[in-house]
Amino acid sequence: MTGVFREAAAQNPNLAEMTNIIDLLSVDSAEIDAMIANEAALQKMYPDINLAISFCSIEEQDAVVSPRDTVILKNAKTCACRTGRPKISDFIEVRRRGGGVTYRDIFETLNRERYGGECGHNFLEGIRAVAGSDVQFQMVLGT
Repeated sequence: MTGVFREAAAQNPNLAEMTNIIDLLSVDSAEIDAMIANEAALQKMYPDINLAISFCSIEEQDAVVSPRDTVILKNAKTCACRTGRPKISDFIEVRRRGGGVTYRDIFETLNRERYGGECGHNFLEGIRAVAGSDVQFQMVLGT
């Protein structure tokens, strides 16, 4: 994208939004292939998770999410798909002996539980700490 267009986008919010969209669309095809391959590799490692893991690479699985040996993972089930249905949250306990809980521990627990969405939100887009806690985490699900 040209510098002139970027300068104009800085002045106009609509152009700025268009710039963001164009940037997203201009992702290199090799980068997209790598993302698809990563997601496929994670699906092969965790075949019983009924969600596509779309935020973590194979290499990032061993990153420590919390220094604690146990965390509670929550799916709040507050999406619009659930309108008219009970919004009873799922709580999943994730344990590890020493060293803190990693993404791998979370994925292995979800795999063991055969966890999956009950609606159209089938992409696990992140795990977010609940403010002020290193024990409570929220699943970020998307479509």
